[in-house]
Amino acid sequence: MKKLLAKIVCAMLVLVLGIATLSGCSEGSWSGKVTLKNSGEVWSNGGFIAETENYIYFINGLGVSTSNNKMGEPLKGALMVADKNDLSNSEIVVPKLMVASDYNMGVFIDGGYAYYGTPSVEKNSYGTVSKSKMMFMRTKLDGSGKTDEFFTINALSTEYRIVKADNTVYIYYFENNALYCYNTAKDTKSTVIKMDKTANGYTLDALTFVSSSDYNGVVAYFTATVYTDKYDKDNADKAGYERTVATYNEVYAVIAGNNTPKRVATGQINQEKYNEKFQISLIHNGYLFYSKTTNGTTKYYAISLADASEPANWSEKTKNTEIINKDYIKSTNLFNGSLDKVYVVGETNVYETTALTKDAMTKKPILTKDDVLKLLFVRTEGGVEYLYYYNESSEIAKINLETLEKEIRVSDASVETSWYMPKIITVGQGDDAKDYIFYCDSSLLGKSYIEYIDLASEVEEKDTDEDGKTDLYFLKEENAKKIGKMADSDRADIVSEKIDKLYLPEGGLGDDAEKDAEFMEEYNKVLDEYNALGSIKGKVKNIQEDKLAYIKKALEVIEKYKELDGIMVCVDTEEAKALGFDVKYQAVKDYFKKFKNSSNREVVDDLIADNLKAYLTKAEELFND
Repeated sequence: MKKLLAKIVCAMLVLVLGIATLSGCSEGSWSGKVTLKNSGEVWSNGGFIAETENYIYFINGLGVSTSNNKMGEPLKGALMVADKNDLSNSEIVVPKLMVASDYNMGVFIDGGYAYYGTPSVEKNSYGTVSKSKMMFMRTKLDGSGKTDEFFTINALSTEYRIVKADNTVYIYYFENNALYCYNTAKDTKSTVIKMDKTANGYTLDALTFVSSSDYNGVVAYFTATVYTDKYDKDNADKAGYERTVATYNEVYAVIAGNNTPKRVATGQINQEKYNEKFQISLIHNGYLFYSKTTNGTTKYYAISLADASEPANWSEKTKNTEIINKDYIKSTNLFNGSLDKVYVVGETNVYETTALTKDAMTKKPILTKDDVLKLLFVRTEGGVEYLYYYNESSEIAKINLETLEKEIRVSDASVETSWYMPKIITVGQGDDAKDYIFYCDSSLLGKSYIEYIDLASEVEEKDTDEDGKTDLYFLKEENAKKIGKMADSDRADIVSEKIDKLYLPEGGLGDDAEKDAEFMEEYNKVLDEYNALGSIKGKVKNIQEDKLAYIKKALEVIEKYKELDGIMVCVDTEEAKALGFDVKYQAVKDYFKKFKNSSNREVVDDLIADNLKAYLTKAEELFND
């Protein structure tokens, strides 16, 4: 009996070990042949683009988390690099999905590595890939060596920050009401702060990440609940046990690389009264906004992130500015480096005003609210300040804050507005320097890939409603260019969409020479793109391929009709013969006989102007056998 039990236990162990083997999935190495290896100094991280001295590293469009994420498979959503000297020269450096939904983090480059979070490829005990979980990894930028797998967390939506301090890269993330820190150099994880009713001293109340650790290395700020007595483990399970919570709370900063939170403000004034409680309202545009309640009275303040990490600054009146218009403390509003100049999305308008005084008489209307989807930033160009924003059509637009005369569309189409914010990068030096704005093109012809345009592009004008007045101003569209590589299926869909949008001149082909020329220019462009698809043509919808075939046939038929051009002036058969139309008619008669009997005749016929068809009708009347 004992031997039988031993055999059963042994068999179960083998089964368990087999399942454990299935549940793991090592990425191993990627044999990428990267030639762009001289990146130089890192200049900026975060968002969908990281900039170095010589290159830009960018997420190649908006990928889908459910796609195949095996190393080497992703293209859309993968990390690519482009040479600043030639942005068309780009290569894949990390073929993994960059699709984490914390859009405040994005690309992080350091020490020849890309650090990132990506959907897990690990399998559970049932053999199912846990795509909803996020694995943190790092891969060499030159495509060599083994990818390091750090750890996995439960959700792609988890907030996190990748930061560097003291030559070490750390990953901070907030999960299950706790902030954790992972040290990539030591492969260790520690708990920075968590909600814990058993803690002595203080415990986490609410935490807010800073968008960038550039502000004195601070990763996050949090308010802490303070206990006035120690946790009594022996009495905790007894009925009626309660711990005493202080009448004040505290504010702490989490400094990258130092996992002992730094107290920056305390509400403790005395033990009985006048104690204060803080609440962080928002961290936005370089400010930490908070409220402070004293003896039942609440006031609102802002302190710059440059000052917020030093405790002395929280009690310094010149460092803390009272916000009179507390309703303006919203992430939808824009603070342009000054609390006295805020762009507010109101009920009917976007207006420039102040957060520091009652502003009933100081509001300056900028735009109507219906024209704006989201405010982006203010930028000075040629000595003039422009407000950038997403307009109601989800396009990037800007308006001159001095004249307020016209909206200028910046992107050539709609963009992804819930994804990473557009980024401006200067490419080149001196007189050759150009400021490009990069964004994710969400239009049917953009397929959510990255596009860029020169901000110095000529502003063009158009009268879209033909009332004799210009109603559209936009940067020259031909200057908008794609960057990166597009999946074959997306390339095919784009060509298919362009074919579908080939609109024939009113009245049909052959009615107006000028309109025909415009159509042919567009048709030939689309035809070239279609032919360039090569072996992936089969991924274009058949109906669009048919349309190209119909147009091609129509152009052939039109040339046959045109061989009879001039016959309409003939009054009788003799005159027509004298002009040689009898010979011409005989040459085309057999062609049209076959054409009329063809299966696609009606479809092709509908593309051709009626005035051309009249040539053949007249010839048939004159030379009717």
